[in-house]
Amino acid sequence: MINRLSNLLLAFLNASTNDESSEHIIAPAGRLIISWTIKFGVSVAALYYIVSRILNEGLAVDFIFNAVRETSKISIASLALFSILLASLNWGLEMYKWNMLIKPQLGTHWRTSVKGVLTGTTFGILSPNRIGEFVGRILALGPSQRVSGALLSFVNSCAQSMATLTFGIVGFMFLIEEFGIEAMGSLASRMIQVLLIMLWATSLFIYFKLPALSKMKSSRKAFDRIQKYLSVFDSLDFRLLNRLYILSMIRFVSFLGQYFLVFGFIIDDPNWIAIGGLAAVTLFTSTVLSFVPIPDIMLREALSLSYFGFFGFNLVEVSIGVFLVWFINVAMPAVVGSIVLFSYRIFKSA
Repeated sequence: MINRLSNLLLAFLNASTNDESSEHIIAPAGRLIISWTIKFGVSVAALYYIVSRILNEGLAVDFIFNAVRETSKISIASLALFSILLASLNWGLEMYKWNMLIKPQLGTHWRTSVKGVLTGTTFGILSPNRIGEFVGRILALGPSQRVSGALLSFVNSCAQSMATLTFGIVGFMFLIEEFGIEAMGSLASRMIQVLLIMLWATSLFIYFKLPALSKMKSSRKAFDRIQKYLSVFDSLDFRLLNRLYILSMIRFVSFLGQYFLVFGFIIDDPNWIAIGGLAAVTLFTSTVLSFVPIPDIMLREALSLSYFGFFGFNLVEVSIGVFLVWFINVAMPAVVGSIVLFSYRIFKSA
């Protein structure tokens, strides 16, 4: 099994370099078939998944149609406008972050970053917690840039995970204040809060030590092919990592804004502090549980129902809200990404 994995890794690295001989292992007709199979297969699978989720969310669809009929057109138009603006801010920040990482290293243009992020959502929608996003991003790059792009995608994910951890810990502190003291006592609650702060500080320290990855050594032969790409971490100085972290937190706030907007529309007299704290905890937990092999929307919906249930929220309304946020922020960009995917050259000469 280990040998098979090593061979697969080496094959991927060979296909990702500018070595024409490695690409010529596959005949031109084969490259064309593989390229179009990936494009068509991923796009159809993503669209099928989105449509199936919409059909399965009967309550949410009925709510939308009833809201459109019963709410003034100005209110609906305002909600749609602000939702699109927040989603645009969210993904615009992500495109800016990605461009900030890859342009100095790989000499790419803005268009490459935009295409990569959009197709990343298409690949991500088919994987647990959208961990497949990096595949769509590196396909937007040239074959010789893809290994470096994958490593930089890891850095970008670390920055966003740190932002999620930051707000998630704030959310957990809020939950402990609301329920922990009564359930566990003051001392136990304070100890847990201190541990959470220590977790945040330790994670932040590790995040700012990412440049040390360029000095990694290993005796394994498979690692030799990767090591030459680790130089991309040398460019990760404190200033760049700090900018990524701050932009990631701003992006997280824009995502929370969508929760506020949607839940404010659905729920009468909403508890804004609870919505913000519970949404942050939900996003944090879904990130921690990214290894769970279920789609992102299903995981977030299950976690949301669990957390929001503590505060007596109507779980039907919570389910509708989570679906609407997912549709606006994930499904719509994924549809655009499935179209953009057809502009890619997956192989150098395909």
